[in-house]
Amino acid sequence: MKAPHDDPVAISRQLIRLLSDEELWNEVREAQLKELEEKFNLEDVLDNYEKVFESTPSAWGEWVSAPRPSPEHEYEYSALFIVDVHNWAWDIASRGLLQNLPEVQGDIVSRQDLMEWVPTKEYDAIFVYPWANKELMKRLDPEKTIVCIAGGEQLDNKTIFDEICGRFNFYGACNREIQETLKRRYPHKTILLLSHGVDTNLFKPPKKEPEDFEVGWVGNTGRKSKRF
Repeated sequence: MKAPHDDPVAISRQLIRLLSDEELWNEVREAQLKELEEKFNLEDVLDNYEKVFESTPSAWGEWVSAPRPSPEHEYEYSALFIVDVHNWAWDIASRGLLQNLPEVQGDIVSRQDLMEWVPTKEYDAIFVYPWANKELMKRLDPEKTIVCIAGGEQLDNKTIFDEICGRFNFYGACNREIQETLKRRYPHKTILLLSHGVDTNLFKPPKKEPEDFEVGWVGNTGRKSKRF
């Protein structure tokens, strides 16, 4: 089942088709569960982030292998996560990530926080999501910063992306398609796969299918790719 992401009528028709055909529903459900377990399981997601710290590119070898003073807590690495706003997608994802990576001591700040707050310590890695903020990006170290790209539309304007992010060496792609696009466009950069993940122990089909259910949609009317 496919429909253009910017065609709400086509998406609606596919949803109606799916909800009207029990056999198709079960087929799609099983296929999606399989893909979820293979590509978006939590273990693989954590492995990808751990590779940033443990098997980093040669440019990071110096700070990865450098001896460190023993901290009060048994942390191996420190990381700063710069999100767009608190209590929204990237903030929630970053908190979940840190809960599952006990060896990483992390701070989470919003772009607004960082415009007013000056970090008092060095970080091994900085993950930044609101990369379109030019003044913020000027303050970040290109050797320690991973520019995270969440959606393909973020790459549509190559001129702006190059102007703001061209001096950075490491990009984090949220899916394989974005990763391959970045590799083709920037063959001399390091492109890391930092995909989304799903805790399938928490999000899983119920043991008994409900007779009735509601289909909800959360979108963003200001962004064409997120409208319905």
